[in-house]
Amino acid sequence: MANPNGQLIIVWRVYEPCNLSCHFCGYSREIVRKRHVTGPDVMLSFGKVLSEFQEKTGKEVVVSWLGGEPLLWKELPAISHTYRQDFKIKLGLTTNGTLLPQENIRRDLIDDYSLVTISIDGFAEFHDLHRGEKGLFEKIKRHVPELIKEIDQADSGLKLSVNTILMRENLNDFESFCMEMAGWGIKELTFNQLGGIDRPQFYPDNRLLPEQAVWFANELPQIQKKAAAKGLKIFSSHHYLQRIIASSNNTAIPVDDCGPGRSFLFINEENLVSPCNFTTEGYGIPLSELQNLNALMELPARFHDKQQNERAAPCRDCHSTQVFEKFIAPEIQNH
Repeated sequence: MANPNGQLIIVWRVYEPCNLSCHFCGYSREIVRKRHVTGPDVMLSFGKVLSEFQEKTGKEVVVSWLGGEPLLWKELPAISHTYRQDFKIKLGLTTNGTLLPQENIRRDLIDDYSLVTISIDGFAEFHDLHRGEKGLFEKIKRHVPELIKEIDQADSGLKLSVNTILMRENLNDFESFCMEMAGWGIKELTFNQLGGIDRPQFYPDNRLLPEQAVWFANELPQIQKKAAAKGLKIFSSHHYLQRIIASSNNTAIPVDDCGPGRSFLFINEENLVSPCNFTTEGYGIPLSELQNLNALMELPARFHDKQQNERAAPCRDCHSTQVFEKFIAPEIQNH
């Protein structure tokens, strides 16, 4: 049953270490720097506040863990179990898929999660090259159907999705890649264009060209229709495609008021809470200031005041996927 009051979605980067060497990612194991890990006590304390918020407002709270590679963290299963069983909060997680061969990992996902998103950037040659691990694509290919079978056997509500990054070299394979994912049993797929913040040295030669972005926007409706016939939903919206085209042309899209904090929050590895991952520096509020229900309820008003009175630079060219409706389900027209 749909929640009439909507959702509060929280993406929380809890664990910075990673076991891959992705060329485009700022959390690659090749980058030598300090890696933050969120304290379990901090997570459990805020979980209680979120549980109170959910009960008070009737607004469903969904928390999604981000890394690094969060499944590497030995503390996470116990924390997640408490969130789901005691706090009654739905959980999601984004993973590179390297830990899926482990039976205990799969069991934890089935027991406590509502959505697991696997990051796959294309077929084996492309994916393995840019993730820095030979054989990774085939490893994921073997174990995703196994996990799907176990989900069905457990009669679990867990959904599996795939998120892929669109780059200059892999864009032409997008349709065939989607058909491959459908063949694995994946039911939902999302995509991002390559961004330049994490690894600016990789970006110029691999970003989408303007003509590619326009081509993709024109072709996507038919690709979505073909994928739907195979049981796969490819999420997107017109606004999201326009954002991709604008980015390819270096065209800014300012946003004056996105309703910050009303339906989405981002928490970074240093426990700063912001309306999105682009505005942490300008609008970030320490999690320590949100340790009671009233403080959390007042957060959207605080963000609104900041956005209107201390406009952060990212708002003058918004790249938030939530604002541009990345996660809109396609309306497939059958003729």
